Amino acid sequence: MKRKTLHLLHLIEFFIISFVIVVFLLANPRTLNYLANKITQSTNLKYKDVSGNLLTTINIKELSFKSKLIAKEAKIDFNLFKLLSGKVEVDNLLISKINLKNLLFFIKSLKGDNQSQNSFDLGFVLHNAVIDFTPFSEGKYKIKKALFILKDINANDLKSIDAKKMIFDVSTNIWKLYAKGYVKKSIFYADANVSLDDNYFQKFIKGIDYNSLNPIKVVLKVDKDSLEGDLKTSSKRLFYKKYDFLNLSIKKLSTHAKFIFKDLNLFFNSKIKASSKYAKDIKIDGDFYYKKGKSFY
Repeated sequence: MKRKTLHLLHLIEFFIISFVIVVFLLANPRTLNYLANKITQSTNLKYKDVSGNLLTTINIKELSFKSKLIAKEAKIDFNLFKLLSGKVEVDNLLISKINLKNLLFFIKSLKGDNQSQNSFDLGFVLHNAVIDFTPFSEGKYKIKKALFILKDINANDLKSIDAKKMIFDVSTNIWKLYAKGYVKKSIFYADANVSLDDNYFQKFIKGIDYNSLNPIKVVLKVDKDSLEGDLKTSSKRLFYKKYDFLNLSIKKLSTHAKFIFKDLNLFFNSKIKASSKYAKDIKIDGDFYYKKGKSFY
């Protein structure tokens, strides 16, 4: 009986010592540095500083790829018990000031790098994420603000991501977009409101009150290459009051639009039903496109 009790005590002692060692390793910043170095070496990523530990919050500063800054700062809160069971589960993720151009450059490099691709082939669960981007310009096109908020993300790998909720808030010198929806197989589906910037569009077609068209209702689809959606709006008057003799009442305006991220090009087909004091039934159907550095055609 004493021998069995002694064995039991030794077993308990072994588990306690093992638990203390595991906790010590997870709490030790050197463990975090070791893992960070291993991950960055396999993906050619670099960072200026990493702090915290695997028990609480990990802070990463100035994450870069081939001397191109991807993000200014990242904070990650792990679920320790899931991590110990071999599952990657993150409670909170905050990534600040992402450089969109450099991020796309990094993602593009993964396509031709099998080693990097394999290093990302792991499942993970993320309960809450907030990601914002630094403003940038491409010719006359400017993105002033871009913010992503995601809830309850589940991924087998980076090619197949699902999220129960996603908020997409973007402001440019041409339009503003606020979208709310979900992600299925890495494609974002949402209902959104779009507002056009009147000052910008006056440079191309003056006299039209673009604010009268706001907000434009959108059914949106976004993947890694493009943003695509169906837009609907209406307006009691299209032109400013000083052009009343030309004014139109837009009963229905529907547009199918596609925005290509790589080239920053915008294509859309529009159908309009309108009326004026000169014509009660006006129908317009046309294709338009916008290329950076050029006007609408």
